[in-house]
Amino acid sequence: QTLTTLLLKLYFLQFSLIFMDAQIFQTPAKLEVQEGSPFILECNYSMQYQTYFWYHQLPGKSPSLILSIYSQEDQNSKSFVAKYLENGKETQLHCPKAQFQDSGSYFCAVNAQ
Repeated sequence: QTLTTLLLKLYFLQFSLIFMDAQIFQTPAKLEVQEGSPFILECNYSMQYQTYFWYHQLPGKSPSLILSIYSQEDQNSKSFVAKYLENGKETQLHCPKAQFQDSGSYFCAVNAQ
């Protein structure tokens, strides 16, 4: 049995932050994962935000919302778990077992209100 390598990309969607002096760190920018293996995507911010949104986009398609998170309680959706960390300065998206359909681009967005 051959393992398929998944290619994941992480992007940051900047809603209402154009005029703010926020520093954003996202890791990893590009990730290759074997099918069935876990992966974690992370967004770190220099400012605290109330709500985070995670999106997934397949090539040629519109981004689709995976889930949003706004508290210390982990949020689950599909095969993903989102974590709200560092008092709102960090969020992580965990996938315990990558599947072929998880390939694509991932977007981390914030609600700056």
